[in-house]
Amino acid sequence: METSGVWLLVLATAALSSVFTAALAALLFRLKYQQRLDTRLEALGQELEARVRSGVLSAGEELAPRMRREVELGFRDGVMAIASGSDLDESVRAFAKGSMDLIGGGIDSLLGRPRKR
Repeated sequence: METSGVWLLVLATAALSSVFTAALAALLFRLKYQQRLDTRLEALGQELEARVRSGVLSAGEELAPRMRREVELGFRDGVMAIASGSDLDESVRAFAKGSMDLIGGGIDSLLGRPRKR
C-alpha cells in the first residue's frame, strides 16, 4: 500500500472513531442525565415564578394605598368641580357619583380588596 492510502485510512479511522464517540456520549447523556436536568430546570422555573409573583404582590401591596389615595382624591376633585357647576342637573351629578363608585370598585377588585357596599 502506498503512503497516501495509509494516511487516508488513518484519517478515516480517526473521523469514524470521533463520530462514534460523540454519538455514544450523546446517547449516554440523554439516557442518564437529561431527565434529571429537565426535572431540575422545571423546579428552578417554578421557584423563579414564585419569587417573581411574591415580589410583584409585595410591590403592589406597598404601592396600592398611595395609588388608591391619589386616584380617589383626583376623582373627588373632578366630581366636586362638576357638582359645583350651577347649570348641571341632578342626573349628571348622579352619573358622576356612580362612575366614581364603579371605578373605585374596579380598582378594589384589581387589588383583591372586598367590595364596599
